Amino acid sequence: MRRQKFYSFLLMASLCLGSLVAVSCGDDGDSDNTPANTNNNGNNNGNNNGNNNGNGGDDTPQVAQRKYVYKLATNMTAEYLSLFDAQVSISAPGLSETKTITKAQEEMEWTVSTLEAVQITVTSKAKSNIADIIDLTKSYAMPRPEGLAFYLTGYNEKGSVFLQQAKTPASADMPTYTGRQIMANLNYFAYNAIVSAQGEQLNVQNTNTTTYTEPVEVTAGDMIDLGLSVKWASNNVVTTAQAYGNTWFAWGETAPKNDYTWNTYKFYDNGAITKYNPSDKKSKLDPEDDVAHVVMGGDWRMPTKAEAAELVRMCKWTWVKYENRNGYKVEGPNGNSIFLPATGHLAHNTIPLYGMAIDQGKWGVYWTSEVLSTTGQYPYQAGAIIGFNQTEITLESLNARYGGASVRAVHP
Repeated sequence: MRRQKFYSFLLMASLCLGSLVAVSCGDDGDSDNTPANTNNNGNNNGNNNGNNNGNGGDDTPQVAQRKYVYKLATNMTAEYLSLFDAQVSISAPGLSETKTITKAQEEMEWTVSTLEAVQITVTSKAKSNIADIIDLTKSYAMPRPEGLAFYLTGYNEKGSVFLQQAKTPASADMPTYTGRQIMANLNYFAYNAIVSAQGEQLNVQNTNTTTYTEPVEVTAGDMIDLGLSVKWASNNVVTTAQAYGNTWFAWGETAPKNDYTWNTYKFYDNGAITKYNPSDKKSKLDPEDDVAHVVMGGDWRMPTKAEAAELVRMCKWTWVKYENRNGYKVEGPNGNSIFLPATGHLAHNTIPLYGMAIDQGKWGVYWTSEVLSTTGQYPYQAGAIIGFNQTEITLESLNARYGGASVRAVHP
């Protein structure tokens, strides 16, 4: 796909006639070079001390101050503005303001002195809720011309052009991108350009250097056959998204909460674990405590330790960014794949305090349906998990049952 840059802007400047105290153009001899009035009201007392009590003692002609009118015409699409916030700021002596771009083909205009430096900054960034409003399969018109379009013109007071600079775009194409492509390249579609001018000089600086990359593709569908003993769901179990598009569950619980501790754990009372313990000798979740089965129904359930080990040992794991989240693309022996985001984990009241999970975007922690061990130092106290970061993938790591972790369901 041809890489393209995003905006096309038209910056035009023309001269407005400034108010003249005394005209001194020096171009055709028609100018009135008479000094300003130095009236001293005849008030010379004969003392020859050079004291002038008049109203205007400076007899130097004042040069006309030219002015520019800056016109910035934006060339966006309504679809772009539905996903990205865009602003234009101008900074000049006596003038500083920021305007929000709310419609395609919007034109803005400012008048400033030609003798002063002017800086116009154009910025855009993805809306904070873009993940909720974008359709991953829909195509959006996202114009990214190669270069910005400018047209700057200045006129002297007699209407003659003394400054003309132009920069035209190399391409005016307005290609379309799917929502999935946009989410994989948010920084590429965002924009930051600085236009500065002083006198007859124009400078354009485009600070967006991010290149477009094709997004990661995984197998479509809800139930993915990876060529293993069970099929895997394409997404995590989510009831109410707490952050990062995810829901975290304590082991054996079927609803999220705000505080993840032993004291808030469903199967804990007065210092003792009340189910899945040495007394009942249960080490695997009953269906009513399996959140994958409760939420998804049918034969869906949480994976066993053996099924989790099969996923780790028989599949190819590649660290990627998919739909703006870090994690692993997991490709099965038959070439089909799923994505496991690095959703982090929860302990205590992490989400209410910080609005995000611990190690979100860095670590992934996924429950299995079994306790880690029924013997040893922590019998029945920990659930077995798949744990990973960018450099390692672990099986059956220690994770206290009360902690919040992600769940990916399997189906026979």
